[in-house]
Amino acid sequence: MKTKVINYRTVCRVMGWMLLLEAAMLILPTLVSISYGENDYKVFLAAIGCCMVPGLLLAQPGSGFNTDVTRRESYLLTGLCWVLFSAFGMLPLIWSPTCSLGVADAFFETMSGFTTTGATVIADVDRCSKGVLFWRSEIQWFGGLGIILFTLALLPALNKTDGIWMFNTETTGITHDKIHPRIGHTAKTLWMVYSMITILCILALWAGPMDLFDSVCTSMSCVSTGGFSPHSAGLDYWDSAYINGTMTIFMFVSGINFIILYRVARGDRKSLTGNDVFRCYCMILGVSYMITLLSLLISGEPRSLRNLLIDPLCQTVSAFTSTGVSSMPYEIMRPSVVAVLTLLMGIGACAGSTSGGLKTDRLLVICKNARNESRRILYPNRMNAIHVNGTYLSDGILIKIFAFLACYLFLWLATTVITTMYGFPVFDSAFAVLSCLSNNGLGYGITGSEGSFSVFPDLVKWLMSGVMLAGRLEIFTIIVLFIPRFWRG
Repeated sequence: MKTKVINYRTVCRVMGWMLLLEAAMLILPTLVSISYGENDYKVFLAAIGCCMVPGLLLAQPGSGFNTDVTRRESYLLTGLCWVLFSAFGMLPLIWSPTCSLGVADAFFETMSGFTTTGATVIADVDRCSKGVLFWRSEIQWFGGLGIILFTLALLPALNKTDGIWMFNTETTGITHDKIHPRIGHTAKTLWMVYSMITILCILALWAGPMDLFDSVCTSMSCVSTGGFSPHSAGLDYWDSAYINGTMTIFMFVSGINFIILYRVARGDRKSLTGNDVFRCYCMILGVSYMITLLSLLISGEPRSLRNLLIDPLCQTVSAFTSTGVSSMPYEIMRPSVVAVLTLLMGIGACAGSTSGGLKTDRLLVICKNARNESRRILYPNRMNAIHVNGTYLSDGILIKIFAFLACYLFLWLATTVITTMYGFPVFDSAFAVLSCLSNNGLGYGITGSEGSFSVFPDLVKWLMSGVMLAGRLEIFTIIVLFIPRFWRG
């Protein structure tokens, strides 16, 4: 008798819970539209209905349901969850007369939001209703720490086996630290830290030239390192050194592992100052900023103190943390600055944060491994173990890191080649694909300050939507779904 590999009843019921969760998320933009007297509240009510009907049908208890989610079911649930959330989340963008996006554009925009990429196909954001603007920011905020992580915090039923597989499929990094033995407790703690940082960001921005609505939307995008803005001009809309400086601080904080931030809040400052990855994070950021500043000084163009200190730092932190907000158009930057910021996009901030990219953790391990291999030439018999924060990294972890790097580069190059087949410039295409893969959202050339991702044909938008998802779930979670043995057991 053949063993059943996947309990599809369990998968369907959990997906039903997910759709009911998305219906609850849609209540907030509905209330925003009503408070501003917009007709878009009808659009959101219709979207709520579209989520609730299948959600209630799928969530009905029945025979064969088991709350013990296996590894295979975790991978399948994670992949389906992100696709389903984007598919139902795009409905307001299609139906709202202030957007009226096509299916490919709406799915791209929503996937960009949930994965905190921040790449947009909406040329004129200011014409969108307040409800739509709030929804764009809200999906980034929920996608920041992760939809699965939020579900684990809300649904104790999934924690009977600690929900460890679901936690691992969505959590970024080379190792997955926990605050508490129970995953549900860890998830709640992380969301508490995340929420507190968001509230502080809202208050800080509201104290400046922003109104409350813009402060809330911008803070949700900032702390999630998403980058969506309620205005087409982005940070230039306010043209404020205070706003740029405040955003820089909160982007920097959001690029740090949230478990470390929790420990710091509990009084354990050494967990931050003594952390190898954090020191590497600060070093890369400092060196990149100095190169950017030096390039601006060499240009000889007259610049204010803000143009030399605040704006370049804001842009550097934005690129490194994959927030993707722009305080300096790339098209007017010196080539050296563009090169540095492009490298930062690919690297990304710390694992365990809301940032995308390869992650500083992996870069640190790769550099340590390169150092050890260099020493091995001089001392062939010497054992050179790699440690990060005092923890020994096994050969299995090293193999996984280099396998991830290989898949990352292959996916970037392959998607770039496909994009250039449509006649787009090579560098512009490579930059756009890297922006999606690293969940950054910055644009250059055809997707820069004078353009958007709407220039690409629908097929490329679908492809880039998949690339964004692969980048957010760190590739392997998606790859495993296409392996035949996954379905056969």
